[in-house]
Amino acid sequence: MSKFIITLSREFGSNGRLIGQMLADKLGIKYYDKELIRLASEQSGINEKFFNLADEKISGKFNLFKKNKTYKGNVLPPQDDAYLSSENLFSLQAEVIKTLADKESCVIVGRCADYILKDYKNVINVFCYATNSVLYNNIAGRYGISLQEAEKLTEKTNKSRSEYHKVYTNTNWYDTKNYTLCINCGEIDPEESVLLIEEVLKSKLSENK
Repeated sequence: MSKFIITLSREFGSNGRLIGQMLADKLGIKYYDKELIRLASEQSGINEKFFNLADEKISGKFNLFKKNKTYKGNVLPPQDDAYLSSENLFSLQAEVIKTLADKESCVIVGRCADYILKDYKNVINVFCYATNSVLYNNIAGRYGISLQEAEKLTEKTNKSRSEYHKVYTNTNWYDTKNYTLCINCGEIDPEESVLLIEEVLKSKLSENK
């Protein structure tokens, strides 16, 4: 099979991370999620804590439309005063994502990988979602918290991921046009989701032969 990349965006509580892990295991390829932070730290020499602080969230209060930071592929040199800025941290992590895409087949979770790799061939972009009730119940069960607490945590996390995507890509995280495949994970279980993604992947690779 030719080299390929699967980017996986996911609502908090949709089991998207589990699906990504299962998919990578079944296909015998690498799975990258938090590992991207370590790789970006090693490549840049910047402590991981700075990447963690900016991981899939925007710091401070801002206007999404006035302070757009759309990624354009520029990376600042270490001597630049803005080397540790959130924009440059995003760019450094994007460089890691592109390096991985050039080197190997893999599953990449979150971090706007769908946008960063938009000009790459043999890439399929998957979005995992579910109804609010499914998301809240999954999070309540996962963390052992009340449904009320799960609702607040889920809404906060998904809002943060959506804003992060908007700022760095100037696109709507929930826009289905961003993705090859959108999966309702409340209706389709993880095993079936993996099979569905595999079928789409085979079709995509066949088209690009």
